[in-house]
Amino acid sequence: MHELIGQPDQAEKTREWREAFAEALSNYEQRNLEFAQIVKGMKGPINNKTFLAAASRAKIDLPGIVPKMDLSKPWGKTGGPAGLYRLFNRSVIYNKVKNGKIVPLTTKFEDVGDLAK
Repeated sequence: MHELIGQPDQAEKTREWREAFAEALSNYEQRNLEFAQIVKGMKGPINNKTFLAAASRAKIDLPGIVPKMDLSKPWGKTGGPAGLYRLFNRSVIYNKVKNGKIVPLTTKFEDVGDLAK
């Protein structure tokens, strides 16, 4: 387990990203993913038409997995460039490889949408 969380003397330095990882892992283990968030509020049959209707109004919140997304506001309607109309997630978290291990450079989602403009 130390490969993931580091040595005891590194605990405080790595606390923020370890807690973010733990939250993301918990969400995954609960199967609380985008599809589940969309369908849990649906009434009646779930099929292609009802799912797409619900998805077009959905707000996704999966901390640590993806940034908050409002699927009723595609980027093309809120200032995104032509050709990227249905893009909703323009955020990244940066990592690097250090001593053969992937370690985070950042722990919060950063919007990189300006790179596409």
